[in-house]
Amino acid sequence: MEFLIDFNAAASYTARRGLRWAFLLTASLLAAPTPAVAQTTSSAIIIEPSSPGRRTTAPAQLKPVAAPTPTTTATVAVEAPAVDTTTTATADPATSPTETADNATTAPVDGAPASPEQLAAALKKAEESTTEEPAKSELVNLYKEALAAANAAEDWRAKALDQVARRESGPARSKALQEEIARLKSSELPDIPTTATVGDLDPMATAAEAELSALKKRFEEARKGLDSRTARRTELPRLLSEARQRLEEQRQKANETPPAGQSTDASNARQSLMAARTASLEAEVSALEAEAARLENNADLQTLEVEAANNALKHTEARAKLYRDALNDRRRREAADAVAAARKAREELATSDPAVRAVAAENENLAQQRTGPEGLGVKIEQVQKKLIEVEADREQLKNQSDTLRKRMEATGRTDAIGQLLRKQQRTLPDPQVLKKEISARQDTISEARTQLVEAEDRRANIADEETSVRQALKIAGKLTADEIDSTVRELFTTQRRLLDSTITDLNSWFSTLLDLDTSQRLLERDTKQYVAHIEELVLWTRSTRPIGTSEIAPSLNALRWLFAPTNWMDLGRGLAHDARNNLALYLPLLVLVPALMGFRRRLKMRLRANGEQILKGRDESLLHSLKALGLSLFTALLIPALMLFFAWRLQLISDQTDSFSFHFGRALQISSMSFFWLLLTRRLCSPYGVAEAHLRWGKQAVRGLFINLTWFIPVMVTSIFVMVMLSRPDDTTMRDSLGRIVFIVAALAFAWFLHKLLQPQEGVLAPYMEAHGGPWGNRLRKLLWIVMPGIAVSTAVAAGLGWFYAAIRVTSSLQQTFLLAVAAAVVYSLLRRGWMIARRELAMKEARRKAAAAVAAAAEKTDAAEGIVLPDPNKQSDNTASVYELSARVEQLLRVFFMALVIAGLWYIWADVLPAFNIMNRVELWNYTAQTTEMQTLADGTLKAQSITKTIPVTPGTLVWVTVIIALTLLVARNITALVEFAIADRLSLDDGARFAYTALTRYTVLILGLALGFRNLGINWGSVQWLAAAVSVGLGFGLQEIFGNFVSGLILLFERPVRVGDTITINGTTGTVTQIRIRATTILDWDGKVLVVPNKSLITSEVSNWTLNDTATRVKVLVGVQYGADTDLVRKILVDVACNHPLVKRSPEPFAMFHTFADSTLNFTLFAFTSKLADRGNVIHELHRDVAVQLQAAGISIAFPQRDVHLMPAGPLEVIMRKGEQKPAGGEKQK
Repeated sequence: MEFLIDFNAAASYTARRGLRWAFLLTASLLAAPTPAVAQTTSSAIIIEPSSPGRRTTAPAQLKPVAAPTPTTTATVAVEAPAVDTTTTATADPATSPTETADNATTAPVDGAPASPEQLAAALKKAEESTTEEPAKSELVNLYKEALAAANAAEDWRAKALDQVARRESGPARSKALQEEIARLKSSELPDIPTTATVGDLDPMATAAEAELSALKKRFEEARKGLDSRTARRTELPRLLSEARQRLEEQRQKANETPPAGQSTDASNARQSLMAARTASLEAEVSALEAEAARLENNADLQTLEVEAANNALKHTEARAKLYRDALNDRRRREAADAVAAARKAREELATSDPAVRAVAAENENLAQQRTGPEGLGVKIEQVQKKLIEVEADREQLKNQSDTLRKRMEATGRTDAIGQLLRKQQRTLPDPQVLKKEISARQDTISEARTQLVEAEDRRANIADEETSVRQALKIAGKLTADEIDSTVRELFTTQRRLLDSTITDLNSWFSTLLDLDTSQRLLERDTKQYVAHIEELVLWTRSTRPIGTSEIAPSLNALRWLFAPTNWMDLGRGLAHDARNNLALYLPLLVLVPALMGFRRRLKMRLRANGEQILKGRDESLLHSLKALGLSLFTALLIPALMLFFAWRLQLISDQTDSFSFHFGRALQISSMSFFWLLLTRRLCSPYGVAEAHLRWGKQAVRGLFINLTWFIPVMVTSIFVMVMLSRPDDTTMRDSLGRIVFIVAALAFAWFLHKLLQPQEGVLAPYMEAHGGPWGNRLRKLLWIVMPGIAVSTAVAAGLGWFYAAIRVTSSLQQTFLLAVAAAVVYSLLRRGWMIARRELAMKEARRKAAAAVAAAAEKTDAAEGIVLPDPNKQSDNTASVYELSARVEQLLRVFFMALVIAGLWYIWADVLPAFNIMNRVELWNYTAQTTEMQTLADGTLKAQSITKTIPVTPGTLVWVTVIIALTLLVARNITALVEFAIADRLSLDDGARFAYTALTRYTVLILGLALGFRNLGINWGSVQWLAAAVSVGLGFGLQEIFGNFVSGLILLFERPVRVGDTITINGTTGTVTQIRIRATTILDWDGKVLVVPNKSLITSEVSNWTLNDTATRVKVLVGVQYGADTDLVRKILVDVACNHPLVKRSPEPFAMFHTFADSTLNFTLFAFTSKLADRGNVIHELHRDVAVQLQAAGISIAFPQRDVHLMPAGPLEVIMRKGEQKPAGGEKQK
């Protein structure tokens, strides 16, 4: 079908658009006053600035152009910066209403833009048309895009009109703000009437506080508006340029020739789309120009808004303070008057009835609750003062945040920004202190709530005056009933008034406490967020300029200051003066230091001698190791303690914190701590010291560490001393020049120290990694050898490039990590050595006890020959095995414990550095959606849990965190065995198989939970891996079915436990002991010492004999054949007696023997006996055979052997010669 475009409709729309543009452009672009124009009574469309885009029909009052008459041609001149057009529209009065309605549903031709209504009608016709695909879809899409562009044009025009309206109202608003500012500056605070009571002032103060809160919001909005206006003015030129460029490109595209062969409908739709897009871009350009004009003409408006809001805020703050102070003063005065009146009433009624005196005393107590240093008035003032301080801290924190943001937007991360970050970091409130204050205040809030409830209950109890009076008049006194009645009524009236005042004060105290608690919680939250923001930025922001030739002069000045004779003379005079005034301190020091130094040398010699004795295997005891450690501590502590003493005295005698003496003492104090730990490490690693002789670290590694510490200690301690000396708050140039050079030297020295220390072949870790590391240990050695020195070198480079503060932080953390590793290694090795010594003593005691038991058992034998027990060389005593098993578990527990301590220590050391890596969260790799539940506040104020969908980004920081989670999961899963056995298995007295099942299941659970938690952070959950599950299901049907079957069989073995670790089983003719049950296969150790790996599926589907499933006892059979003619009853008795006398044969069930076969040459008997353990089976069989042979021989019963009768049938007689005792002579001939 054809989409006809009526020209009259196009002209009508063009006329309306021309009128709008005339109004817009003449209001925004003409600088001269608008000339007077003629007014007509015809109808026109008027767009009110207050309601942009709203059309109404009213008498036309268009300033730029007079409205055309209904029967004439209207020429509208549109003068816009981006387009100059003249459009002529002809209105035909003869057009019928039907034709007008039909024309309104079509789109204009010749590039004239159609209205959204026309485009919507054209789109509807296109959707309902019978045009074939794909022409219909193309047509519909074109009209959809055209309709969207037409709606966008309408929105831009509305925005333009709004900008014009705001521009025109700007002068009036500016004038009103200036008048408000002048009024606020000239206004004075109100006078407080002297007769005003607490009840009068309290509503005034409350209203002032509410007004103050509203003005704070107004001031915040004004500041945000000023910031957004500045940013918008900077952004508008770019947006205008881009919009004009897009408009020019669109015009060129609109003038292009339509594609050949395109249908008329598609051509019309394309023209409509081009016209709509052009109109939309024209409206966008005009709206942006109108906004730019508004911002330019009303440049001072937002500044006036901020000034007016600030003045109103300050004036209201002063007024609120005035009301608050007056209220507190009235509260104190009224409380004092109430106390005086209550005291006077009590004194006047001193001789009155006891009931009356009790009421008067109660009134006095109520009045005293509001006065004094612990009264409600003082408490309210203290809480209000604290609330003002907290609000001021919040405001200061916000100002600091805004200042930092603006300066970073203006200058970037310069060294000035770095100094600002460190300054703010030092001055920010401590979140931990705020948290403690909030926690401590909860008791005060509970106390205020309790007192308020009690006061309200008391007030409710005396609300009925008659009841209260009757209760008080129960006891008659000296006064008459009428006198008592009037007096008691007056007292209860006073008490109600006092309770009302007390309840008012308690309400004020309680509400102020709640406000303070809320405000301080917000301050804690904001402080934490801002601290995290600063810590994220401070290490990535330069703290000073890059090092260069400009540092030569400041470095020379720093050297002059360090070596200035006057400074050293002042330091010496100060110490001399302090020594004269404190002889009691210095004289013992002069005596003790030389003596202790000599004693220190003797201690070193003693430590060496003891170490030599320990290495020779003498006097091995944990006490000797502890003594050696204590002596090492003493020898290392002497010089650092002397440094701390002089640091204390120098800082104490310094008059100013910026003096040379004060900085010298501070440098001594800080460097002495590093000196102590490094010196102690060197002392422990000295020849024949604690590390070599007691902890057995390895001679090569310990000597290497000792040699490297010999040169590293003076370099590092001197560097720390000089850097602290040059860290003067009043002069940062010395720290950033000479101090930085010293730091670079120290960092390079530290890198070389780590390089020597971590060498793969000769480093400290080499012996341990060679013994326990395996392939991964060798890789880890090489990785540490590259990474750790590399980090130290990178800190030196960073310091030279200007990141001095970050380099100091990282280097300090590296040094603390090194000291933590040494301390953890020393303590772990010391505890392990103590356990090894205890284990050795325990094993020796068990061996002695076993030997004594064996001797006693042998002594009970009646026959010495029978007392000989054949030992099994492959068998280990149960007690000895339990000792070694316990040792392995204890060592594993120690490893787990120290691993946790080391991880916690590393987290504590690097906690200040880790937030800097949050900057990686700003780089988004990909994102995923997740359903989360959050508490939403409904319209009625109630909270309701609602499920919402969030888009969560995945960043490099997320990948690092997932890597840490997986690494910790693997680490925990590997070392959790001992912990589970200690926490569960030992308490439940489980056997070895149950222990293994529990630990294996725990390990699998930890792995599954850890991996699920790690992958969840990447957005990988069951919903996102369903396709993988489907793929696995398909794979199971092919190549993975055996693996999956073995995995499921392994789970069945762990849960059902037909085969356990430690069981003796027989499968496919092979017998052995189960040593491990893994995910895929089970390991069996046979009697020959060979290891068999059996798939788990075979243990489930094949026939398996488990010798120890229900009971470890096993039956032993001994087959015996005696000659014919032997006494069968005697043989049976001998067999049973031999079994009963054996120590390893169980008495229940009893051994028994059976005569069961008449064989060819023997009478066959079988002895049945039971042993407690399968491991004893071989030894018992051997000993029973031996004892049976001995006892049968002693009884004269022969063990038969096979006999054969041979019949010879020769042809003639045979000669038979029989000889007895024939022997072979020495010469080789036979002798008769």
